[in-house]
Amino acid sequence: MEDFKRAKQASIVDVVQRNGFNLEQESSISWRGVEHDSLVIDARKNTFFWNSRQEHGDPIDFMMKVVGVESMQDAVKLLNDPSLSRAEIVQHKTEPFQYSDRNSKDFTRANNYLTIARGLNPQLVATLHQKGFIQQNQNGDVVFVWAKSGRRVGAATQGTTIDYDENGHRGTIKRIMKNSEQDFGFNFSIGRPDRLLVFEAPIDALSYLSTHPETNNTMFLSMDGLKPATVTKGIQYMYELTGDVPNSIGFGVDNDAAGHTFF
Repeated sequence: MEDFKRAKQASIVDVVQRNGFNLEQESSISWRGVEHDSLVIDARKNTFFWNSRQEHGDPIDFMMKVVGVESMQDAVKLLNDPSLSRAEIVQHKTEPFQYSDRNSKDFTRANNYLTIARGLNPQLVATLHQKGFIQQNQNGDVVFVWAKSGRRVGAATQGTTIDYDENGHRGTIKRIMKNSEQDFGFNFSIGRPDRLLVFEAPIDALSYLSTHPETNNTMFLSMDGLKPATVTKGIQYMYELTGDVPNSIGFGVDNDAAGHTFF
């Protein structure tokens, strides 16, 4: 039992790097794979999440699911290597969500990014902005507000300025606001929804509606990645709103190996 506990405390950053994965540090607690940018490390929780492969867990899970160690006993033995550093795992109490950005009265920069750079329907963007679903913060970035039963329960920020030196190969910042509701996301409905459409990102959802303006009676939901738990919560939320589960669910995910695996 002591060996098992010690194995779970092996530094996930150390474990991942020693197994041939290059990481870049994004914050004091967050790391991301250099060659595999959907591999995300949370040093505070000592866990990994490989978005494109739908794999996640602690150091033992990484050794078995990613490295390919066949038995838990062997994984524990390897992770008890005294040369591996140990993580101090701190359990943090989840704080209530507080909308931390200051909305700008000028929506021009966000609007230009969405309608010109990303080609979204200007009327759709204007309508969602008027309803409070899309904002521009003090830095000129787009904020997609997560609404739930009339309350703001989270938000995702999309940068509007490309800076590869500051933001890495993605060019723009893209982050979820602190204490946003877990396994939820940006969502809005048209008509009385009886269908759920799920997308990887808010702009994907808006792109679909821009090219399918006839869509009606549908709830749109963004996962900010590939997250099965968000789909489940979306179904639950539709039931809370309408008293029914969706008649159908559509997935607007990338047509690649990760998207196929997720579907």
